[in-house]
Amino acid sequence: MALKTLVKTFAPIVLCLGMLPAAQAQWTGKAELGFLSASGNTEAQSANTKFDLAHEGSKWRNTFAFGAQYGENAEFSTSERYEARYQTDFKITDRFSWFAAIRGEQDRFSGFAYQATGSTGASYKFIDSPTTRLDASLGAGYRRQKSEILV
Repeated sequence: MALKTLVKTFAPIVLCLGMLPAAQAQWTGKAELGFLSASGNTEAQSANTKFDLAHEGSKWRNTFAFGAQYGENAEFSTSERYEARYQTDFKITDRFSWFAAIRGEQDRFSGFAYQATGSTGASYKFIDSPTTRLDASLGAGYRRQKSEILV
């Protein structure tokens, strides 16, 4: 049941993202939607979706991302994972920037009720051409996770 809800919820969003006007050049994005159904000795289905959206300004770049995955077989669910991220970059020069990021993750099969991370640091673009991009980031972060209580 949760698999059908996941597909019904995110399929229209993926289709609508493809219809965004190209005139908004400072906004970029990509979306993925996948579905797998296997049958034979056992029945199994899985679905996943991922969205990335970025806004590029003269001094700031903001990046948003969301992902979800769900899988089940004939008897029970086999995977259920959600992730959300946000990062903001302040451009000090054309190549050097300072970033701050947060990330949250919930995975029913990881052993944690949730995991959350906050980080900050510096980024540098070594190569930035139309065909090649190479950049590196170095920073510090804090991770908080809550162990799942298995009773």
